[in-house]
Amino acid sequence: MSFNYSAELVNDLEALLCSSDEYDLIIRCGENDEVEEIGAHSFLLRARCAYFRTALSKKWQERENGIIKFSKPNIAPRIIKIILRYLYTGLFRIDTLPCEDLLKLLIASDELCLSTLFNETESYLIDKRHEWLLQNLVTLVQCSYKFSAFDKLNSFILEAFANNPNVIFKSENFHKLEESILIELLKRDDLCMDEVDIWDCVLKWAFGRTESLEGMTLQQLSNEHWTELRKTLENCLPWIRFHQMNPEEYFTRVRIPYKALLSTELDEEILHYFHIPNFRPSFNPPPKRHGLIDSTIIGSRHASLIYSTIIKSVDKSFKFKLLFRASSHGFQPNVFHSRCDFATRTIVVGKIAGSQDIIGGYNPVSWTQGTQMLFVTSCGPCDEQWPTVRYYRFTMDSFLFAFKDGEKDQYRISRVTTASHAILCTPGYGPSFGESDLIITDRRGCCMPRSYERLLTQTGVFAFEDYEVFEVIV
Repeated sequence: MSFNYSAELVNDLEALLCSSDEYDLIIRCGENDEVEEIGAHSFLLRARCAYFRTALSKKWQERENGIIKFSKPNIAPRIIKIILRYLYTGLFRIDTLPCEDLLKLLIASDELCLSTLFNETESYLIDKRHEWLLQNLVTLVQCSYKFSAFDKLNSFILEAFANNPNVIFKSENFHKLEESILIELLKRDDLCMDEVDIWDCVLKWAFGRTESLEGMTLQQLSNEHWTELRKTLENCLPWIRFHQMNPEEYFTRVRIPYKALLSTELDEEILHYFHIPNFRPSFNPPPKRHGLIDSTIIGSRHASLIYSTIIKSVDKSFKFKLLFRASSHGFQPNVFHSRCDFATRTIVVGKIAGSQDIIGGYNPVSWTQGTQMLFVTSCGPCDEQWPTVRYYRFTMDSFLFAFKDGEKDQYRISRVTTASHAILCTPGYGPSFGESDLIITDRRGCCMPRSYERLLTQTGVFAFEDYEVFEVIV
């Protein structure tokens, strides 16, 4: 027969911690106005913690009137108290702590080699406080690069950053980011952001780091100012992938306003790259960023916005797998169906010919022929010349979207209102939505709101320059 009175032991040890009986150790912790001396029992800390086993050994300990004096100014008293309670009782509660203290507890646990406390705190931050993490990524990324043990947190930060670089690049504290960390971020090949927008953000960082430029316009900059700005940027410029911009972006947003920041050699190499087919620059430019999506129509920022509408967040890793590109595989509907019918969670993106407008939709179900049948009589331009017997698939989660004039940071969506006619899955049609909300067949397209909330682009029949279908991989 065995007995378990561990609860009594825990209670007695917690009472011991709270009393002043036979303390032989005083921990002086905190700094400035938050300094406190906390009593503890050295034998218990040495038994429970390898760090204290060394730090409080006879070789290293300092005594005063028989009491060991130990100083930890970099750890706040409230954090030390949490750690002591864990060492005495094995108990700790972190769900009531503010996120700032959780981060301090994580750093202290790492320093004191308390792996269990560290792992639990790191997991809790990622699982339960991820919104705060996303709002404070500049602070977190600087911590994670300083502490090699932050493996999970570092992976979380880098995934969130790669999926949506704006969480760091457009934060209020971005200019406080250390240069070495910014360079590490710029080295990444998977940033979901157009290169010209990355350039704009790095410029913002450089202006924020150069105090003499505060409040000045480009026209007000002297030669000395340009020299200072060029010095601030000199280690970052090699990691800007100018060759990945299009010529218009390079000329209007880099070369014309900021030519003074570029060396003559770099500028000439980039101009040759744009104008001479198969030109090989003398320098070795970083590889092209692949981002989230291999698309000739939309960029990574578009893809991130679409994904955030599907999943309601961008803090998980995701990719878009190309299934079909009309300009490569053919515009015939039967080719689309042969490549895409059995895929689920797909997005369709199309570029309207003669404009910069992009329109598309999300389909969470397959494109195989549906069971809902509708006989259509001609009642508008979207019904003419196309099959009158149509098959549909039911879903309440599909939506349409549009980017006007190629805009990247805002877009319009239209959610399904008639779920029984959400997805049009009929041979003879390409990827289509609703009774007539987005119809695609061959190069022709048509939009007329019937099964979704609102019209997102022009009515009537139009032509597609190209359209693509991607599977969403989470």
